[in-house]
Amino acid sequence: MAVSQPMQMPLADGCVSKLTAEDERPSRPVPPDGPRPQNLPSRHRPAKAATGGNPAVGVDSAAISSVEVYSAEDCCSKCIEGLCETSTLASLVERAKYEFAIPESGRLNLAFGDRQFGQDDLLKHLGDLGVREGSILSFEMRQSELFDVAVTSLAGQRFVVKSLMPELRLGELVSLAEEAMSLHDEEASLIMGSQALVDMSRTLGELGIGSGCELMALKRLRPRGTCPTCCSGISASCDVTIGATHEGWGRRWNRCQYNCKRCGSEILHGEPVNACHRCKCFWHRSCKLAHLPATSC
Repeated sequence: MAVSQPMQMPLADGCVSKLTAEDERPSRPVPPDGPRPQNLPSRHRPAKAATGGNPAVGVDSAAISSVEVYSAEDCCSKCIEGLCETSTLASLVERAKYEFAIPESGRLNLAFGDRQFGQDDLLKHLGDLGVREGSILSFEMRQSELFDVAVTSLAGQRFVVKSLMPELRLGELVSLAEEAMSLHDEEASLIMGSQALVDMSRTLGELGIGSGCELMALKRLRPRGTCPTCCSGISASCDVTIGATHEGWGRRWNRCQYNCKRCGSEILHGEPVNACHRCKCFWHRSCKLAHLPATSC
């Protein structure tokens, strides 16, 4: 009895199928344009979402090419791009601050039509807030409330610096505190709690300085390393005595007598002063403190 040999038939996709006589499937090849057998997996090309390279925009997110934001103070508007309906209102506010060169500490009153957005809306999606392609929003800068800050010296003297704003820099507060304390030859360093305030470029709002804040002030002499005669500090030395410096200049010991180049008063032996090696002169580190009577220990 002859045994039927399996024969190989080419399929449409180039595969080879083995058919036997007992096989009930058709023995003719599948036409290229015919229906594809259900048992063969179909090849699906991965869908590409038109996100414009923005990973924040998902496949199901509707991209917003631009949203117009109008500044009531500058009387101009700018288009904010790179957003989608799933972007938060906080991201829109951040981009608006960048476009209008508003500092991070600046607070905006953002409105969309008759609706005024608040702090509770910052984490909401633009789509949920009704912001779509071509929407026009507007904002005004919030008027900061003025407040006072108390500054106390180590001697227990209390000074009040008034009419401050959160946008004020720390360096400006230090200058106002020195003016309130009537410092001339001295400078102040501010301390809040146990933290020394050293970054003069930060704002009071960023440092947490507000109404009713109590600061401590440390006073120290200004370096005053500039010579009053040549107006240069290249050849100046600070905290020296006239006797040792006079001998270093090779001058005679019995002619060691100098007056301050700033106030004209006599400089005492052993008194710490500043000196200019080019002009061969001396001046007080603080003329005001030099004229104060010496206190007994």
